[in-house]
Amino acid sequence: MKCFLLLLLLPIVVLSSGEAVAAKLGRVAIDNAAIIDKPGPGAKIIGRLPKGTVIAAADQPNAGYYRMKSKTGLTGYIAARAVSFGAAPSTSAAAEGTPASPRRKRREETAASNHRSGGFMVRAFGDLDMFNSTTAVAAVTELTGLSNGIGLGVELAYALSPSLTGMIRVESITRAIRATIATGTDTDTSYSISVASLPIMVGAAFNLMEEESLAIDFGILAGMGLGTKLTAEATANSGGAFPTPTNVNTFSKSAITFMGKFDLFLKLGSSLSLFAEAGYRMLKAANATRTTAGTGAGLFRATNGAGALLAVSPNLSGPVIGLGVQLRF
Repeated sequence: MKCFLLLLLLPIVVLSSGEAVAAKLGRVAIDNAAIIDKPGPGAKIIGRLPKGTVIAAADQPNAGYYRMKSKTGLTGYIAARAVSFGAAPSTSAAAEGTPASPRRKRREETAASNHRSGGFMVRAFGDLDMFNSTTAVAAVTELTGLSNGIGLGVELAYALSPSLTGMIRVESITRAIRATIATGTDTDTSYSISVASLPIMVGAAFNLMEEESLAIDFGILAGMGLGTKLTAEATANSGGAFPTPTNVNTFSKSAITFMGKFDLFLKLGSSLSLFAEAGYRMLKAANATRTTAGTGAGLFRATNGAGALLAVSPNLSGPVIGLGVQLRF
């Protein structure tokens, strides 16, 4: 009986502080519908409601959103497309929508806490950068193992709206090998060769799907690959070991970098999530400057190791896959 009376009173509920607003009954038409604190830019998600939940909504929308109130007292705005209006819910519908079962109530509370907007997120991750030796160092065709670098980094993110997140990403990418190469005067020289970069990027992520325990975002980032470099240390040849530090050659240049990626989040609680990322990075330092000159440079010279220095353009472009953890504050 109480449930039935509640349904009768819902159309004249108080929807804002001190202001009684005429309302009509409706149902949430999509699953995990976002409830925001205000319509328009800068809105924050304050809760989520499952499909079929009975709500009281204002007679007219405001900027595409209805002012609403749920049976549990959640008051905010819901997108017009997320509400359906029809015949008044029956008494059985009231029983479905008013005293929620403990299981359903836990679902709503979990969804609301897991999808809060307007908060900071910190992500730590490791990834595999799948560039290959023929593009990482185009001038050194003999290399076959300088591929698939390892990246470690962090992302700082802030939810700007229910569907848009701003991001700052800082990452360190490295890959090193040892190789013995015959190049002209540097016959059978052993090298320790590495490529590295420190990409710092900013960008945005757009929410594509969000459920109670899963979410998918698509992000676009751009920035600078600071200190993108190739370092070759000649360690020894048939004549013996090279003296250090005059055996090191470094080619370095900061380069513009772009990245597009998909993120799949598995929510473990109100503030903790695991995520996987997959995307593509463009990062090429064309014609890098030789910043350190030393013995063993025949590796980078034309005419069988004895001519002029070749253009060295470290290229770390390629697919990226990774795993990480996210903390929400």
